[in-house]
Amino acid sequence: DCQQCHRLIDPMGLGMEDFDGLGKHRTMENNAPVDASGVLVASGDSAHEGAFTGGAALARMLSENSTVASCATLQLFRYSAGRIENDSDKCALKEMNELFASGGQDFRDALDGLVRSTSFTRRVAP
Repeated sequence: DCQQCHRLIDPMGLGMEDFDGLGKHRTMENNAPVDASGVLVASGDSAHEGAFTGGAALARMLSENSTVASCATLQLFRYSAGRIENDSDKCALKEMNELFASGGQDFRDALDGLVRSTSFTRRVAP
């Protein structure tokens, strides 16, 4: 049962071995060099998948990944709105994604798109 998830997350997680359990950067562990090589797979954006070494390289790959950006704005919407999105939220999500991308992936831009949207400013009776 565990392997179904671990075959996807382990290759990426092993690439962050250059950080210890508390998040401190390290190059050695138990007098041996740390192997921080990893692979980003199944991200939904094949142009930004592949091998990397270290957490910083993974962060760069993820920051360039359009699927990750869309997921980030979706989660921001869900948290801010306090609900799961529905069909009437498509325009707000599109606006959030566009502002997030054009603003250099600044969450303030995505949040600005959200609070100006009718999805946020008008409440619909259930």
